[in-house]
Amino acid sequence: MIVRLRWGGPVGAGCFPVDPDALDRLAAPAVYLRLKLYERGRTVAYAGQSVNLLSRIDQHLTRLLSFAQPLRDAEGDAWFTATREARFAAYNDLNETLALARAEAERARFFYALCDDEFPPETLPLAEAALILRLKEGEGPCENRIGAPIAGLDRRIAFESVFEALADEERARVEDLIGTAPITLAPVEAIDAE
Repeated sequence: MIVRLRWGGPVGAGCFPVDPDALDRLAAPAVYLRLKLYERGRTVAYAGQSVNLLSRIDQHLTRLLSFAQPLRDAEGDAWFTATREARFAAYNDLNETLALARAEAERARFFYALCDDEFPPETLPLAEAALILRLKEGEGPCENRIGAPIAGLDRRIAFESVFEALADEERARVEDLIGTAPITLAPVEAIDAE
């Protein structure tokens, strides 16, 4: 089975559409990459999936701005963890913590592949798992702590990325992270037989 991921974006602080119809189109099932770009070209990536992409992006940004997610400094080094102790210590230094949270929210960019005829919603968890596997193969930091489960896979699935909707610079950035080769998942029995 071949599943095509047609990449769009980026969206994020300062580059969200304001047209209600455009926002409605983003309130759909999708896989996504959240990229945070830091000084000296460092990129920290996260792969996810949601039945409502717009709502999930809102959750990411809300968690950054409310100190519920780790924060990094301008170079991408962890500055704040989202532990209870760190959150309350952050309230003691709101000037610095709010500045970091704002910077993190502003640097977060979301690239997405909406479900369509070639990307059925029932393959969302597998697409997420494939993206996490590819990110973890790369050289840059990946904020997914654990991989998505790949349970009950009964056939080989190849996830092909289509980047034609992305501007050249954005396309290069996403290609650097997930590559251009299809990401193939196979049942354990098929892997054992190879």
